[in-house]
Amino acid sequence: MAQRLRHSTLILPLDEGVDNQAVDRHMKLWTDEGWSLQHFSTTADPRNHSFHFIWTRPA
Repeated sequence: MAQRLRHSTLILPLDEGVDNQAVDRHMKLWTDEGWSLQHFSTTADPRNHSFHFIWTRPA
């Protein structure tokens, strides 16, 4: 069965700490639309914390 693939990124300022509610809201937006999380990773630079997501759902 064919799958649709999408990427999303959430970037938050490091000086505010990790906002778990913002991450939860981002994930809820995607799952409410029928997407399934396939991969999650994070990176940080001196100013920002980036959350990277890969989503799939049936085509």
